[in-house]
Amino acid sequence: MSFIHVVGRVTTELELKVSLKGTPYVRFSLEERTGNAPAQLFQVWAYGWEAEHLVKRDLRPGCILEVNGPLLVEEYTAKDGYTPGIRLKIIYRDGRLILRQKPNSNSQRTSTTHAVSPASESTLPPEGMRIDGEREPLPE
Repeated sequence: MSFIHVVGRVTTELELKVSLKGTPYVRFSLEERTGNAPAQLFQVWAYGWEAEHLVKRDLRPGCILEVNGPLLVEEYTAKDGYTPGIRLKIIYRDGRLILRQKPNSNSQRTSTTHAVSPASESTLPPEGMRIDGEREPLPE
């Protein structure tokens, strides 16, 4: 079993449920995006007081959350009853809220401004300026 640290965006509502044994739990999806790579979706499960705490924090889709916990890889069959799949499941052990989605805003994604790539035109030195790596001498 691997331990994972993920920062991602909550994509589903959190609903506290109770298991047959009486243990409270919550399950929600967390989307991690790294650069231009496709989004990675994790299913996060929390049990007991951790589940109750997450629900009391009033997390909504769009909130950015840090999650730490064991990572499990589960095989499943889709709702059609035939299509197999693999799910990445994190058992919530610790985490923190990084950015809260405003309650009055919708849960739809807003446009994101991305940082300029270092190789873009705006970061290149002016024509004729020579960069040679020389530096000022350090004080003795």
